[in-house]
Amino acid sequence: MKRKYFPLSVLVSIVLVVPVSPNYALRELEFGGSGGVGQTENYNYEGVIGSNGMPMNGTAYNGGLGFGFTQMANVPNAPTVTNPDNYYDKLHLVIDPSGNPSDTLFAVAISSDNFVTTQYVKADHAIGNTLTFNDYLDYSQWGAAGGIDILGLEPAVTYSVKVKAMQGDFTESGWGPLATAATIGASLTFDIDLAPTDTPTNPPYNLAIGTLLAGSVSTGSDKIWITLETNGQAGADVFIASANGGLHSDASSYTINSATGDLDVLAEGYGLRGSSASQSQGGPLTIASPFNANNNQVGQISTTFQKIFQASAPITNGRGSAELKAKASSGTPAGSDFTDILTVIAAVSY
Repeated sequence: MKRKYFPLSVLVSIVLVVPVSPNYALRELEFGGSGGVGQTENYNYEGVIGSNGMPMNGTAYNGGLGFGFTQMANVPNAPTVTNPDNYYDKLHLVIDPSGNPSDTLFAVAISSDNFVTTQYVKADHAIGNTLTFNDYLDYSQWGAAGGIDILGLEPAVTYSVKVKAMQGDFTESGWGPLATAATIGASLTFDIDLAPTDTPTNPPYNLAIGTLLAGSVSTGSDKIWITLETNGQAGADVFIASANGGLHSDASSYTINSATGDLDVLAEGYGLRGSSASQSQGGPLTIASPFNANNNQVGQISTTFQKIFQASAPITNGRGSAELKAKASSGTPAGSDFTDILTVIAAVSY
């Protein structure tokens, strides 16, 4: 008995369905660990099939598995944030590049409430509420090892700072660990002493010029010493004003008017000359014109406040001195009550 064989034809149809939506399209679907970059009209995307990635979070370290995590920039270590000069409105920031290449860009977030709310350090180093691509700067633009100052902060506030990195598309890291530092309150320290040398003294302050002889210049027995210290961003100034605009005698109804000039040349006059200015840090403290003269040249002490010492930046332990000088003429009436009342004040500049 013979067997008969009949040909059998099998038709197999394979249909590949590509998901499409108005805004997204999944293209080049592959298997076996492949992937690629795709693009639609509104979006770019990158994917890999057969290699899922997910974060692994621990108490001290976080890790990630999968293709996406291998492309990310290194998560930056905590930056260094300090207040080296007792700033009231800024802090100093140094970013740790954490082994990222030189073309890596970094963004900086800052918060005064432990990131319940978040602000960002902008490209101009001030803080703002939004983060844009222009605020991502490379290591050199963040000041490299020298760092930059974060500007526009509030006095007496503790700030937290963190950094993230990016090096091209699909590489942005997460935020790194925090660093903290605090601004201090705005401050001004000012003091006056009267003494021949740099010595602390206590009020009341009475300075004797001595007996005025016609044609001779007399100098006060004590100097006026001032102490000035501030963290004001624009420093501080010391001002002086006279109640009489000169040395006045009620008994003779006469005033030796204050004047700017050389008392060796002037027939009569009264004024102030700055004699020293120094500081231990910052500033510097300088003597303002017209009191920055020599020998018997003096500046006029008017009835309105005039600057005698100035510092254009924060200053520590600023110390200055000034002396009063006067000269009577042959026509000055005799009197034992020639006096003046001087007021000295300091003002900080923010």
